[in-house]
Amino acid sequence: MDATDLKDLPLTNDDPNLPHGVDVEEFWRAEGRKLSRVLLRHGDNAMAIAVAKAAAKVSTRCCCLVLPFHHLSFN
Repeated sequence: MDATDLKDLPLTNDDPNLPHGVDVEEFWRAEGRKLSRVLLRHGDNAMAIAVAKAAAKVSTRCCCLVLPFHHLSFN
């Protein structure tokens, strides 16, 4: 999940978006098992930055792309 999604993560049973019958507080207490962990991934913004950096790196290695006119369509 993204850090921006944390606001949607239910922490108490008072959460109005929690399905009926789900005891999320018991889940978070984790009695008799390992504690639950939330793994955060890079979000869309981080992905966009990575793509932009990769495109910039590639563009410094390519001088130009030449296409013959017969490959172009002007419909």
